[in-house]
Amino acid sequence: MSQDREPLIIKESGKLEPQFYAFKAKARIISEIGDELISSDAIALYELIKNAYDAGSTSALIEVSTPLVPKEIEDLTKALKNLLDVDASNEEIEDKVFGQLLLLLNNDLVCKKLKEALTQRDVITFATALNKEVRKLSTIRIADEGHGMNQKVLQDAFLSVGTPMRRQQRQQQRITRVPLGDKGVGRFSAKRLGNYLLVETMTIDEPTVYYLEIDWYQYASDSDLFLDQVKNPLWFEPASSKRRAGTTLIIKDLNEVWSLEKLELIARDHLSKLMNPFFPSEFAIIVRFNRETIDLQEFQQEILRLARLHVKGRIDPDAESSLSYEIIYNRDDRRKSISEQDYNLKSAHELRKVGAFNFEIYEFDRRDPDVRLIGRKRITGDFIDKWSGGGLMLFRDH
Repeated sequence: MSQDREPLIIKESGKLEPQFYAFKAKARIISEIGDELISSDAIALYELIKNAYDAGSTSALIEVSTPLVPKEIEDLTKALKNLLDVDASNEEIEDKVFGQLLLLLNNDLVCKKLKEALTQRDVITFATALNKEVRKLSTIRIADEGHGMNQKVLQDAFLSVGTPMRRQQRQQQRITRVPLGDKGVGRFSAKRLGNYLLVETMTIDEPTVYYLEIDWYQYASDSDLFLDQVKNPLWFEPASSKRRAGTTLIIKDLNEVWSLEKLELIARDHLSKLMNPFFPSEFAIIVRFNRETIDLQEFQQEILRLARLHVKGRIDPDAESSLSYEIIYNRDDRRKSISEQDYNLKSAHELRKVGAFNFEIYEFDRRDPDVRLIGRKRITGDFIDKWSGGGLMLFRDH
């Protein structure tokens, strides 16, 4: 028997009895799993909004706040380079670059750190320090008005990997929506976006707000701690009378510097898929960047107006004509109404299981150059492919 292996227990009968051991995991496994599951910021936001939908919320809010955007960082860096190229004095650099920083950041402590970086008279050192401080000052806030979480759910589900939380909540709370996610990857999405997470949550049954704070640095790939050695603070306080049920995620110390253009692209290419353009009140997504709102609902309507054909119809097994529809030719403003009795539809018995329903169909010509430009916003050439998967995309009212 190897010396580094614990001896087996020898029973009185002389037979060997095995000992039993559980798997132990290092805290860094959270980083490794998260990096594999969530490969981009777009996927991260998409998963977090899916969580809001699955929580029964009728809306979700995304707010990205940052003191500087990449273009401003680039301009400040260029200004420093130009001054260094002409061998400007430290006083000139402080006057032209540091003075601008004070106006933009409005944070004396951060500006003091950046002033020290300026004195080194090195563009890369300054750019790296500026990028780091801007990310630290930036936040992403995601809020919903769903069923929220209590202390037990936070401990037993949110802080447990691989639990069937959504399935259990659907059974207990009778949520009728078909869930969009059931893999529990939401918390990994938060890690992808930033290094600190604050969860604020309250259920409708308990007037208590619970707070959970997670420092993702403790789960970094170089961490030598075991998973059960990392403790995440959880506390609570009585809710105010105006507080509503739901969950808010506040993500700080972001991993990237965000821009309006980046958020717009994610909102349009990914988040707009989660909004029903025909029944927007069922689940609305509000997206803001530094208080500027990105209107996804209007964007969807603009896309629909670019359809080549628009078909509006009704199937009713008990009507004289089981199928009736109208074709609208958007480009030449023509309409054609059709009401027929002899379509090869399912039998009336099968259709009655579904019931009468109305439908609308929009057909796009992806070769049409108009779908690439909408107003002043440039849309990527494959936008329709992304929005509809290049084929059919189905929305229903419930």
